Amino acid sequence: MFDSGRPSENVLASFSSRYASLLSGKGSFRSRQSSRSLLSRIRPSSRDEDEKPLDHTQVKPLDDESALVDQLQSLRSLEETTTMKQREKQASRPRWEKDLWPINMQLRAKRSKRCRACRHILVKPESKPASTRFRIKMLALNYIPAIQIRQYSPDIPLPPLTAYTPPPELTAGTTHSFILTITNPLYDPIRLTLSTPATAPGPYPHATTILRPEFTVGANADIWNDDEYTISPTDKDKRKSKFGIFESRRNLVSIFMEVVPAVPAAEETGKDGEKREIDVAIPIFVKMVYQSEDVEKDDTLTIVNQALEEKGKGKVEREIGYWVVVKVGKIMV
Repeated sequence: MFDSGRPSENVLASFSSRYASLLSGKGSFRSRQSSRSLLSRIRPSSRDEDEKPLDHTQVKPLDDESALVDQLQSLRSLEETTTMKQREKQASRPRWEKDLWPINMQLRAKRSKRCRACRHILVKPESKPASTRFRIKMLALNYIPAIQIRQYSPDIPLPPLTAYTPPPELTAGTTHSFILTITNPLYDPIRLTLSTPATAPGPYPHATTILRPEFTVGANADIWNDDEYTISPTDKDKRKSKFGIFESRRNLVSIFMEVVPAVPAAEETGKDGEKREIDVAIPIFVKMVYQSEDVEKDDTLTIVNQALEEKGKGKVEREIGYWVVVKVGKIMV
């Protein structure tokens, strides 16, 4: 009878005979062929049988590097040699900067930028590949008023706005007067409101007072007679209704501001006769209200030109608020 748990003796005998034939090389033709191909892959063929002997006369000798050595000895600056990045981008791997070739500029795309709050297009370049102009270019510098400050003294004339003046040295605990000048870059008048804390935050609570916190600045437009819109500092009759305003021009207004620098603590004073500078910086919140044409829905130049021609129609009142920090001077402790 056949035992299901153990293979029969005939099966074992046939398996052992087949295994012995495989070891002796007497297996089937397919198995012998596969074994030969495997051995041929593992064992390389003899060079003496399949290949010709090497001809040492055909070996290329090394280049003469005497010219390179002489050039290195006469080198005056490392700028004449190439860097690793320059060599990697050149196919010939040149050693000298004079051997470099121009590299093609990678493809670049023109992108437009929109405001995250109102989704208005801020920057939009022209679609022509050869043009570097912008179809729309609304920079903050062209919309936010410029603020300049100068120290005021009745006995000393004010320097011009275009001149650079170093920060003056102030006395702690003493009231100092300054002229704050605001310039309007827009072609529409703006209403400004300046607010500042009574004492500046931080380790030095400087006291600040703005004598005229609310005023209007004219538009930046060309006019024939600029004297009608100018209030001179010496014209007292016109300045009676302009309290706190030092000077008013076409698109420029100068107002008075008083600052009292804080007195530093005793432990902050310089030791061994050494003096230390402390900057006097005043934070000011600027609120600007102006009117402009509502052309945000279509940004084409045709709509913009039509809106500029029809002045006064479709104007929208806009409001901008931001903080600025004005450095008025320094104190020595």
